[in-house]
Amino acid sequence: MQVNPYDANSGSGVGLNLTKLLVELHHGQVSARNVEDGVEFRVLVPVGKDHLTQEELSVTSRYKDLYTKGPEIRLDSHEDETFAQEAPAEDKAVRTRRNLVVVEDDAETREYLRGLLRGSYNVTVCADAQEAWPLITTSLPDAVVTDLVMPGMSGSELCARIRQNPATNHIPVIILTGQDGEQEQQEAVDSGADKFLSKPVSVALLLGSIAQVIAARDTVRGKYTPGLEYDYSGIKMGSADEKLMRRIVESIQTHLDDPDFDVAALCLDVGISRVHLNRKLKENGNVPPSVLIKSYRMKQAAYLLANNKVNVSEVAYRVGFSSHSYFSSSFREFFGMTPREFVTRFSDNPDDEQLKKLFE
Repeated sequence: MQVNPYDANSGSGVGLNLTKLLVELHHGQVSARNVEDGVEFRVLVPVGKDHLTQEELSVTSRYKDLYTKGPEIRLDSHEDETFAQEAPAEDKAVRTRRNLVVVEDDAETREYLRGLLRGSYNVTVCADAQEAWPLITTSLPDAVVTDLVMPGMSGSELCARIRQNPATNHIPVIILTGQDGEQEQQEAVDSGADKFLSKPVSVALLLGSIAQVIAARDTVRGKYTPGLEYDYSGIKMGSADEKLMRRIVESIQTHLDDPDFDVAALCLDVGISRVHLNRKLKENGNVPPSVLIKSYRMKQAAYLLANNKVNVSEVAYRVGFSSHSYFSSSFREFFGMTPREFVTRFSDNPDDEQLKKLFE
């Protein structure tokens, strides 16, 4: 058969490796050569079944682990159980488990990963990055596992957005891809990914990588967590940190409705230079002052929308936005949903666990 690898309908990524694996299981051979219009792949498979062993002919009701590297596919404790006739509703969140968001556009791979990980984590799967982004900003999972190549927003673009948002930039991201070229790896590194794993990835490597990035981020957060806590119904300090940190937060709270309040105004009000302000905030959480101001405005707006029967324009004015449209676009960029979508989702559920986590 002849296939043009650049044809959009021919697929990309893990396909060729999977083809080789399946052909060899049937005691066949696969080869490739360059032709004028692309590449020609030739698959030779023995006819009949005389060449197959009795074990190979045996019927199985389950899929074997296609995420195991090597010439053989071994049936072990990581057998894919997601193809059993089970309703997804049976997956119940366990408080003691960490939360994962898995983003994968291929339906079978997505369900495979859900089945593989749900024994150790609370797993939420998404078909694309557009679906995942608002979920990530509101649920703040402990880690994100995403495919690299997806329609619309790619995995690296999703990772970059996670890193650029002050509410989510602490979340570890693992990118999976069937394209293991240097350009793809550099793209993942530039986006801020914690791990870049090539498909097919071994089960042990994937599980180990997830545990590792979560543990590493826990260590960093424990060491560099800022010495302040927010109460969006009335700000308070939760630790005996330096008086300067208290003045910084109180200044932001006092001038929250001032659209002209920026870093320069904050420095003037607190009475320190921009260099000193940047240094102190870096020591107490590595948060730039402009990001701190924006984060506080957005989370205060979210609190008002979720806990008060007020319209969006009132909230925009209260947190320092003179333009309703600019506030809505900023809110959507930060949370992945419009203010009205946020109200619809959370206004009648003040005790929602995701909402509580958002204001931690």
